[in-house]
Amino acid sequence: SDMIVLTEHVLNADYDAANSPEMVEQRDIAWLDSASYLIAEVSGASTGVGREIEYARTKEHFGKAPAKVLCLYHVGREDSVSKMVRGMDPDRYPNVSVKAYRDIGDVKEIIGNFIGVR
Repeated sequence: SDMIVLTEHVLNADYDAANSPEMVEQRDIAWLDSASYLIAEVSGASTGVGREIEYARTKEHFGKAPAKVLCLYHVGREDSVSKMVRGMDPDRYPNVSVKAYRDIGDVKEIIGNFIGVR
């Protein structure tokens, strides 16, 4: 199946400079509503990413299509990752996976396993 990456623009620091917070929030929620997967890099603290994770994790309870959530963090940054994220046990949160990686090879393997593409 074809994969569409909705947030490649995050690599461009000026992308949202002219957009209001309301516009960004509404656009990002619309993207999350259409997403089957959310892959979040959580090596640094971000309230916005935390909100996206929780929204994607629970959106099926609000009549939206369910999503699987993958939270990735670099092993050297474990102490910077929220314990609220690292503590999401798969038995309690079956649609969430939290994985540590060492390098881009690990990231590719983890994501491939997560979305079922190898």
